[in-house]
Amino acid sequence: MTTPHYSNIYNFNSLIKITALPFIFHFSVVAANNSTSIDLYCGNSNSSTINSNINDGIDVGNDNGGTKTYSNITNNATITPQTSVGYDAIDIKNHVTITEFTNNGNIRGYVGLTDSNTKITTLNNYGNIQGIKQSSGGNSTIDTLNNYGNIYLVNQSGCSSNNGNGKYATFCGANGANTIKATLGDYHIHINQDSGTFNSFSGYTSYDTDTSHLVIYTNGSSNNGITITKDSKFILSVGDNFNLNKDYDIHKLITKEDGNKYNLTYKDNSNITNLFSHLSTQSPLYYLEQNGNYFRIGVDTSSSIGNALYKSNIQSVNNILQSTINFVSNSMNDFKMNNSTFAYKNIDNSYLAQNTQDFREYERFYYKTQRENLRLQLSIRQTKTNNKTKDNNLTNHFFFAPFITHNILTKNDGFGLSGFNYGFVSGFGFGIDSNNTLGIHTGFSYGNLSGSKDVLQTDISSLTTLLGLHYKLDMTYGLYLKVFGDAFYLLNKALLNEQKQSLDSIGFGGSVYLVKVFDFDNVGNLNLELGLNTTGLQNNEINFINETYAKNFIMLVYGDVYLEYNKMFASGFGINTGIGTKYLFTKPKAEVIVGGYDTFDIGVDEILGYLRLGVDWHINNMVILDLDYIGSFGDKSISNSGMFNIKVV
Repeated sequence: MTTPHYSNIYNFNSLIKITALPFIFHFSVVAANNSTSIDLYCGNSNSSTINSNINDGIDVGNDNGGTKTYSNITNNATITPQTSVGYDAIDIKNHVTITEFTNNGNIRGYVGLTDSNTKITTLNNYGNIQGIKQSSGGNSTIDTLNNYGNIYLVNQSGCSSNNGNGKYATFCGANGANTIKATLGDYHIHINQDSGTFNSFSGYTSYDTDTSHLVIYTNGSSNNGITITKDSKFILSVGDNFNLNKDYDIHKLITKEDGNKYNLTYKDNSNITNLFSHLSTQSPLYYLEQNGNYFRIGVDTSSSIGNALYKSNIQSVNNILQSTINFVSNSMNDFKMNNSTFAYKNIDNSYLAQNTQDFREYERFYYKTQRENLRLQLSIRQTKTNNKTKDNNLTNHFFFAPFITHNILTKNDGFGLSGFNYGFVSGFGFGIDSNNTLGIHTGFSYGNLSGSKDVLQTDISSLTTLLGLHYKLDMTYGLYLKVFGDAFYLLNKALLNEQKQSLDSIGFGGSVYLVKVFDFDNVGNLNLELGLNTTGLQNNEINFINETYAKNFIMLVYGDVYLEYNKMFASGFGINTGIGTKYLFTKPKAEVIVGGYDTFDIGVDEILGYLRLGVDWHINNMVILDLDYIGSFGDKSISNSGMFNIKVV
């Protein structure tokens, strides 16, 4: 970049540019070539954030010389050089250090480093940069370069504005050979070539936005200024022209300008024995295989963020449904038990209220005939039964149960996601007549799942709401029928490294259970439930970079067997326990778009076991307090919930 006379800053066009800039905190002399000084954005500090587009480039540092350090420079805009083709959009001057330089925008020219006194401690690129070049002699330094976006070629043939016969490269020096010393951390390479074109690569002979290869200009020298660390990763993504499950030459990933292997080393100059160990994929949808000096990329839907979203939704729905069904059922049954138990307690206490004569009469009970003894036992049992059935379903009941749940999507299937959910289930029911109960219930949960795979970090926050109706029909021989109808709304927000995506889903559920009650009097009750549980979820399209899922409908049909035991003691305390299992009859599927539509099994739990452990405190015949644990266990997911339940008649 040439430097004009300082009097040029006083021309009318420059004054218009300066006064029109937003967020101007400090006026300083405009740097060379009428470009914008970074100091206009810094104010009185040594950090700046650029949010407005700039059309004549940026100078970082002082043309008057002297040492200067900037702690942080962040670009969120488009920066275009004064001359749009083949020039620096950002010129970092002599004796300038930038501690952290972050690009989230579009730098439409190269980042220019002046000489050995120019340094960037950490460069993080999430947007686009048109190459990196040292514009003078010496060895400029980038201690750590992380590229999660795209770093294109420098738009200068042979890395020189005066040489139109050379080839193009990502890293360039002023005189052809790269003299920049840079250590790569995580570096994204987007491959958009078929295997044949990739493997025969012999350099870029014209400017191209293709980033299938990281090219360092050496001009025949043995310079090895570009290095990596033991923890560095080359993050591979694929374009439309990429061939899945085809061999790609690993030596063509990082090359010289002629397409031959670049002598990449570790920062301590030790040799890299296996570059494949430093490869990963941008999306967990893809997996890597090594075949000698070649690598292959295939599709693995079980480890993708989209599939994790589907599984998270299914787990959330199953958890809130299971809790709702358990507590709705218990709220209807507990008050029958509660009322009858308190009545029976009164019968027991009547023994103590009798006078001495009554006591003697009871004493003579033991000497009656066996027939009379049996008659009295049957009479007491009938009294207990009458109290149980008298107006059982004519009472109204309400329950409210807040909960906390720890969820796991197991490590062998995806990211190994885990996290906590918080929420509640609640319901109200009323007796229509002695045999029919009708009610309404609702549920809400919110939480997150997080995990990692290689360099990929993900976090899924989920909100699930439920609204439904329930019905219970009492029949003869200790049988009853319970029916549930539910509607769902789910909202997910997913973060995959710097990619964000929202997904909302709607759904419905319908369940029917036939229950047989075995009454063992003082021993307690044993309930056997046989049920059919159905859930339908409509999911919208999911779009991540290199990972797109089509809109789909998921149908889940479970067979459910549950065995429950409950007992109330004379003290007013009781226990409520159960164990069950659900079997999934359907195979939910989804479609991922990878060179067309590819249908795959989501891979949710086929068999899901669940357990309930509860302790009840019957304060009186109107109020019951519960402490409950509900666990759900499958080979793809695990959930553990703690609940506090308040029931009121």
